[in-house]
Formats: sequence, structure tokens, C-alpha cells
Amino acid sequence: MKILYIVPVGGSGGAEKIAYDLALDNVRKGNYVKIIYLKGPLTQIFIDNDKIEKFILNLYSIKDIPKTLVSIYKIMKLFNPDLVHSHIFYSHVVSRLLKPIFNYKLICSEHGSITPYTKIPKIFFKINNLLKKQSDLNTNVCEEAAQSYIKYGFYKKNEIVSVYNGIDIHRFINNETKETIPKDIEYYFKSDNRVFLSIGRLSPEKNFPLLIRAFSKYCTESNVQDHLLIVGEGKEEEKLKGLVNSLQMSEQIHFLGRRNDVNLLLKLCDYYCLSSDHEGLPTVLLEAVFSKKPIISTDCCGAKEILLDNLFISPVGNIEEYTLKLLKATDFNHSLIIEQRYQNALIKFTQQAMLEEWSKIYQVLMNNSKFKVVE
Repeated sequence: MKILYIVPVGGSGGAEKIAYDLALDNVRKGNYVKIIYLKGPLTQIFIDNDKIEKFILNLYSIKDIPKTLVSIYKIMKLFNPDLVHSHIFYSHVVSRLLKPIFNYKLICSEHGSITPYTKIPKIFFKINNLLKKQSDLNTNVCEEAAQSYIKYGFYKKNEIVSVYNGIDIHRFINNETKETIPKDIEYYFKSDNRVFLSIGRLSPEKNFPLLIRAFSKYCTESNVQDHLLIVGEGKEEEKLKGLVNSLQMSEQIHFLGRRNDVNLLLKLCDYYCLSSDHEGLPTVLLEAVFSKKPIISTDCCGAKEILLDNLFISPVGNIEEYTLKLLKATDFNHSLIIEQRYQNALIKFTQQAMLEEWSKIYQVLMNNSKFKVVE
């Protein structure tokens, strides 16, 4: 089978990583695979594998679609794919426009949710409604995300299904290696105080101000000197540091920047925190689940499907409720729900489970069968 993946950029985002994992899996299975990146540059992980031919184009706005179509037309004419798997809006546009010419099977995968705060140009809705009939299957990364696309009119309820993303769990399971704690963080883990961890891009949708304010209230109300470690970079960094200083919490809230030892931090921390306003399927929650950590989260998309309950999920944007969840979490035996989440994730959210599910989907589509849609 000849499979063509079309993805938005050559970066290291979730959609790009999932497409690359699928491409590698299909190469291993003996299929012929190519990837088109609508714009570059490629990150090193995508450059290193020479078994997959890659094309980097220059699609930056709707006005670039005509020349992009010509480029992809030439690639498709030579490759003649049996199946095209596109990821996110612009990839869908070009793959749907070219389908009548090449008559391939087409899967269009979304990788996020729509909320009242999501800014989607009206023209995107019009283009999607005009072209979506060309898809053989439309998917999103979890049921709640799929339902959000239905709720806001991007698809009808019989037009999209949910297919969970999965992560490589080998770095979390049976990892008993005793790693040396880096000098720059050993102080936090060698004290008697609890360590809370949060990982993510320092951008508005992650709502780190909520976490910072709630953690400050938690420390004041419980009279503790616990630590919050924030891992990540982004345009909000200076603003967030200013907030920490204004709350006089610089001795307890620490910005660690980008790090390569996230697995170790997850292993060492006492609690994991997510404060996002919206997500697709929050991969970092899966990493915390496979690290068997207590988790406090906002009710962002995908959280309930991963955490299975509302015990430590607070409404999006509510500082007071998040503070209460922090207070409750430190006075609760988490062992049972940690194990329940872990076992559920082993079934639904591993990379292997994801690859097997997509393999079944590809086979069904190539056999001209239909899929059960989101209810």
C-alpha cells in the first residue's frame, strides 16, 4: 500500500509526531510512505530517518494554496497514493481538493478542540463545509474533542469519529534506573516539602497564572513551604515571573525552562498539575498517569477521559476551585485511583494501542467499509 501523510509543519508538535509515528510503523510493515510538510523547517528527529521521503513546501496562508496544490499534484502524480492521511485544516484543504483527480482513500484528522474562546475564521467553516464530503473519514484525538467540532458546527454528528493518540510508555514502565538528580534541582527534592510539577508551553491557553495564584493560596491556607516547578518556555515567561514576584512566591515557585530530563522530574515529583483552558488530548497528563502520580487538573478537553473521575478536576479558569483541589489532594490517599487510571491508560493510550487502531482503520477503509461514528 502507498500512503501519503500531509502535515502542517515540520516542527515537533503533537500532530507532526503522531503522523511521523504512523509513517514509521507503516514503513516497518512494508508499505511505501511519503510525508509532505506544508512548511518547514524540519526538526532533527524527522530529518534523521532516510527511509521516508519528505517534501517541504511553503504554505503560510490561504493565498499560498494554488502553488501548493501544484506542488502536491506533481508529487501525487508520481507516487499515486492509495491512501492519504492529512492532519489539521490546511492539509485537509489540499488533500480534499486533489482527491477527485487521484481517487485515493482520504482520512482527515483534527488534533484539538473548539471552545467559546477558539478563534476560527468564518471562511474556514465555509471551506470545510464545502470540501468535507471528499473525506472518507474524519477523526479527532478524543471523544470530547470530536464532540466540540460537532457542537460548533464544523462537522455533523455522523461525520467524525474519535481515535485516541498514544504515547511510548517504555520510558515510564519498569524504569528503576537510579538517576542522579541534577545539581540545579536537587534542593527541591531533598527537602521535606512536597514538590508539584507542571510542564507546558508558557502561553495563554495553558493558563499558568491560574496555577500560580492557586498554588500561592494553597501555601498560605495550609501554611506550607512546598515547591512548584514549572517546565517550559514561551512568550508569557516574563509576565509569569512578574506575577510570582508580586505574590512574593519566588522562593517556592520556580521556572526551569526547557529540559531534557522531564521523565526524571515526573518520577521525582509528588503531584502533577495541569491548568489549561483548552487542549486536544493532553499528552502530559498521560505521562503523569504512566508515572503513577496524583494529578490535579482543570476540566480541559480530554482530562476526564484520561482521569476517569472529577475528584481532582476543577472548572476551567476557576482559581478558588483549583485551590480547593490542591488542598484536598494533599490530604487524600491516591493509590486506588492512580492504579485505575494506569490500567485504563494501558488499554487506551499507549503508542502500540494507537498504531494497532490506525492499522485496523486503514484496512477497513481500503476494503471500502464504514466506521461507527461518535454518538
